[in-house]
Amino acid sequence: MKKVVLPAVVLVCIIAGLPAQVDASLRVEPRVVIPVATTLNDGTDKFSVGGGLSIQSELIFPFANWFYAEGVLDAGFLPVNNADQSLLNVSLGFGPGFRYSPAGRLVLKSSIYGGGALLLFDGASALVPFVEPTVDVDFQLSPTLSLGIGGGYRIAFGSGSTVFQAVRVSINLAYSLGAAKSGARLETSPSVNPIYPLYYTYYEEHPTGQVTISNGEKDQITDVQVSFHVPQYMDRPQVTDNVIDRLKSGEEVTIPLYALFSKDIFEVTEGLTVAGEVRVDYTWLGREFTHSEPISVDILNRNAMTWDDDRKAAAFVTANNPLVKSYSKNIAANIRSDEREVYNLNFRIAMGLFEALTLHGTGYVIDAQSAYVDFSEDGAAVDFVQFPAETLAYQAGDCDDLSVLYNAMCEAAAIETAFITIPGHIYTAFNLGIDKDRVTRLFSDTSNLIERDDGFWVPVEITLVEKGFHEAWRIGARQWQEADAKGQADFYPTRQAWGTFKPAEVNTGELVFLPDPDDVMDAYGAAVDRLVYQEISPIVRELQDRMNREGPSPAAYNRIGVAYARFGLLNDAESWFLRSVSGRPYASGEVNLGNVAFLQGDYRNAAVRYRNALDIDDDNPRALLGLAKASFELEDYETADNNMVILAAVNPGMAEHYSYLGTLTDASVARASSAVSKDVYGWDDE
Repeated sequence: MKKVVLPAVVLVCIIAGLPAQVDASLRVEPRVVIPVATTLNDGTDKFSVGGGLSIQSELIFPFANWFYAEGVLDAGFLPVNNADQSLLNVSLGFGPGFRYSPAGRLVLKSSIYGGGALLLFDGASALVPFVEPTVDVDFQLSPTLSLGIGGGYRIAFGSGSTVFQAVRVSINLAYSLGAAKSGARLETSPSVNPIYPLYYTYYEEHPTGQVTISNGEKDQITDVQVSFHVPQYMDRPQVTDNVIDRLKSGEEVTIPLYALFSKDIFEVTEGLTVAGEVRVDYTWLGREFTHSEPISVDILNRNAMTWDDDRKAAAFVTANNPLVKSYSKNIAANIRSDEREVYNLNFRIAMGLFEALTLHGTGYVIDAQSAYVDFSEDGAAVDFVQFPAETLAYQAGDCDDLSVLYNAMCEAAAIETAFITIPGHIYTAFNLGIDKDRVTRLFSDTSNLIERDDGFWVPVEITLVEKGFHEAWRIGARQWQEADAKGQADFYPTRQAWGTFKPAEVNTGELVFLPDPDDVMDAYGAAVDRLVYQEISPIVRELQDRMNREGPSPAAYNRIGVAYARFGLLNDAESWFLRSVSGRPYASGEVNLGNVAFLQGDYRNAAVRYRNALDIDDDNPRALLGLAKASFELEDYETADNNMVILAAVNPGMAEHYSYLGTLTDASVARASSAVSKDVYGWDDE
């Protein structure tokens, strides 16, 4: 008996310790045994119908789930006719089997096994060989339990003859150890793209990889949900919103993987590979299971990016970086208090920030290892882009580095920016923040501006930071015009790009020594003078040449005065306007003299000049508006209102723009509007 029991115990222990990839089951099977083909000499049956109990094990291997190995330990009895005793037998057998599942829960099986049977009768015993082919039909109640019926035909051999033959009919209850440990047969193939720390928030809404799931079971699985986790850089697994209600047998589905990384990922200054996990939760045959798949995740350094989408550069524009923000705002505040009037405030601040970079010694250096001209042609190539604080610290950068820095400084000063890309190059532009009507009044030539639906932009070739703002503007405009004419120029507003690629909050820890703000203002003042000279000289020269050819006239003097006035050179402008009205009455000259006085805060003299213009031309809209504005500042609201009524009839659009001047407007609102509108509508160059 020990020879039979001991191997059975060992068999059970082995089955319990098998890995999850092997589906092992234990089966308990009560049997009815019907003897056949054994009779006594008188022709009567040697045995009567008996019974027994079997314990079986099945091992199903993943490489061939249609095949299984079977081990059987059973005990039974057959009553002996004409005697009060029974033939007892205890047997142990092994053999191969084949299984087929025509439907989800139904399994058909056939096997043949053999071994040794210990026969006990009337105090005697004998060990004989046996063989038994079987057929079974199982129905799965759950992933671990199944109920079945079956039958077999056993032949036990003696010395030279058959001891007995019997047909057995049985029911069985089986418990699957493999299913309890591993669940359904699923094949998962996860893949994760390299992670760019800069876009750590981007991956929350955009896939960083995918996993393909195949159902290898004959039955469906339901409620399939996937999560992705990188423990080192994620606080918790990121669960996908894609829940697969039903995955049929043999069906395959691909589910995207998302990630919510923590800010710790910005500590990655060199590329590394970390461990991640893809987890699949699902329900199979009424029970919940989890399948986990380890995966290696490549995390690149925090400066890495690809140029498959040029908007990605916006994520480097860290306008809220303490160093960038405080320095840019300080310069902007100084320029706001400066009395120079060149174009508009956005233009002057952007020019001042440009001069700050020049004074800082910032230079353009092509990075041979990651030049934009090379990497922009290959959207998969990994480039290295500096954060603004790094470029300030290094005092040098490629075209993408300098563009990122300049845009960050402008955005910190509340000036909207954009990236311009042309073949092999990237540079910047900033928004003037004024409408078309005012642009045409401020700029005599708008061809060097970029008109978009949301306003007018000044292109700046930032790589010419050492050449001065005017040259950077001129070259930037020319590059845009040439590339745009060929359909090769693209324009990406930074704030729109931030909607997809949010700016990173990273402290690079760089030590930076920036120019003194007073020195910046000196450089800014010199730059303004250069710009005015470069812009106004050819205009004045052309007007003077025309006047020399055609002779002096009030209109000619006035146009030269307007050229100076557009650049805030009011003293020079006033001298030419006075010449225009010295010979005979001239409305345009009087309007412009009124504008000069108004901008200088001499509202009484301004009112006199506007009245002089109206005496000459009583419907002159600029004179009507100027007198209304000057009267308003002098608190002569009746005159202001009367002129606004006339202006509404002459030029409704102009009147609507300055509607706060009407006496029906709330006084506090009117005064607040006036405080921010101490400008003139424009210079009359007719």
